Amino acid sequence: MFLVKLSYLLAQEQQGELFSQKNDLKPLEKLGHRFYYHYSCQTATGEIKGYQHKIVDWEAVALYRKLKKNPDFY
Repeated sequence: MFLVKLSYLLAQEQQGELFSQKNDLKPLEKLGHRFYYHYSCQTATGEIKGYQHKIVDWEAVALYRKLKKNPDFY
């Protein structure tokens, strides 16, 4: 599955952009981590229920890379 996505992304990269002549793009880096946030809510019956949601935002990945490069940033 990963190889199929990689070959698709590489083909897209070779296509270039409409308004740019730059073709010096780097292959995407597989991060190897997943990010989640956890929270708890009280249901209508009074029970406390925990939830976990995956973060699929490019800004979270950008922050991770920035903190990995410079841990004193935060």
